[in-house]
Amino acid sequence: MTISFLPLSTPTLAVDGLLNLKSLGANAEITAYNPKSGYAYTVGGGSGAIIVIDLRNPTAPSAVGKGTPSITGQTLQSAAVFGNLLAVAAQNVIKTSPGTIQFFNVTNPALPVHISTVEVGALPDMVKFNSDGSKLIVTNEGEPNDESGTLNDYTIDPNGSISVINTSAYLAATPIAPLQADVKTIDFSAWNNRKAELINRGIRITGKTGVTTTLAQDIEPEAISIAADGKTAYISLQENNAIAVLDISAAEPKISTIFSAGIQDWDRGSATAKNYSYTLSYARGNSNLPTGVQAGGLSGLTFSGTETIDGKSLDIYYSITDRGPNGAIVDGKRQFLDPTFQPTIYKLGMDRTTGAITELSKLGLKRTDGIALTGLPQLEGKDDIPVNSVNAAIAYDPFGIDSETISIFDVTIGGTSRKVFAVGDEYRGQIALFDFTTGNLIQRFIPAGQKALLATQHNKNGATPIGAETIDSLPAIYGNRWSNRGIEGMAYNSIDGLLYAFVQSPLDVDSNNDGKVAERSKSELTRIL
Repeated sequence: MTISFLPLSTPTLAVDGLLNLKSLGANAEITAYNPKSGYAYTVGGGSGAIIVIDLRNPTAPSAVGKGTPSITGQTLQSAAVFGNLLAVAAQNVIKTSPGTIQFFNVTNPALPVHISTVEVGALPDMVKFNSDGSKLIVTNEGEPNDESGTLNDYTIDPNGSISVINTSAYLAATPIAPLQADVKTIDFSAWNNRKAELINRGIRITGKTGVTTTLAQDIEPEAISIAADGKTAYISLQENNAIAVLDISAAEPKISTIFSAGIQDWDRGSATAKNYSYTLSYARGNSNLPTGVQAGGLSGLTFSGTETIDGKSLDIYYSITDRGPNGAIVDGKRQFLDPTFQPTIYKLGMDRTTGAITELSKLGLKRTDGIALTGLPQLEGKDDIPVNSVNAAIAYDPFGIDSETISIFDVTIGGTSRKVFAVGDEYRGQIALFDFTTGNLIQRFIPAGQKALLATQHNKNGATPIGAETIDSLPAIYGNRWSNRGIEGMAYNSIDGLLYAFVQSPLDVDSNNDGKVAERSKSELTRIL
């Protein structure tokens, strides 16, 4: 199948700046404009025709030529032009079979001359030259058959793919038309075993049972954008709500990653936010506020209904501090400007009418025996190395916590129902439950194996403070988090009684299985516990 171009016996002139291509038996969807000649080439899905438009005088455009394929019913999908080379994507009559890219010389821009045809993937859609014209990128959508109303509807689903065609030889003093050997086509088969991962990352993989059996079949590449340096192409995967990143810097193209385009829920309207300023007392008392340190450092926040206080209805929030005021990192060691800082929960009331916020009370977190917790790290070798403001070493705290997030609920422990604060710890994968009234620790849940580490490191003369309150029941792999990148957020579902905890970053890799992180993970996934 070859497209043949013929001049129009009578050019079609624009009326009020608009060219009507319907009279020429054509549609207008994709236009390739050549700034070198001032001509454009327009195709439209389903019309099987490409129109040559003279735009040398933009105020009076005219259609001067038409190209039609030799096979009736052939669909032309897209076009791109660079210098004297025009590329046109043509769908196979059998949509699920390989399509073609036809190349034309446009030395005479009004009458393109066919020079070569190459085969690409099923249903070639967009075509785009890179900035220097040395490569042509083609997205092969690979749609399933859809002969609606027949038994053949959606019985074949080819792989979506991307073709990279080397067109550099056409830039030589003696141009050589692109050949089949210049085509490199890559599909998504290498990603088939990562289907669950991509779905978890927000990429839509649906398909049809019994027909679309692989991820590579379900992916349908569409639009192309090429980076300015010419080394990377970004491919939209229209049915998958995703973008594929294509490395075109080497002889063999490679799909380096696939990421979701994201989801926006507009059903409830657009969210707004407003800042409210208020004065917060220092958790350990204003008289103990270190010089140069500002009171504050709140992390998590949870809404707890309304209360009437002094005749005013206030929205009630509980917020928690983090581990206390940080200093600089010196020689890989973390300065703690207030080593005895006690992580504290604040009860705040907000007047919706005025926006005024009042600190109603505060509750310091404590061990089971009522001894104040600190924000110091727990484990040597896994947590920050603590020093004070003059860089003197500080002892690790077996119950220290970098409190980051807070939830409130009732829980039954030992047959007794208690109201608790659940606090997530950024130091590690740890969730601790504190009594709502006293602030005393009730239980804390940590990764398997870390209880023994704590007991060993904090053993003095055969005794350790680590007891039954410490439960190492979380999966051991949660111990492989980045330093100081543990539980960042939590959400409690009062309907099903589940607490969801969100790990801040991808987990590291303990490849030598010695309990210490050996290497940084290249994973892009974070965990929800």
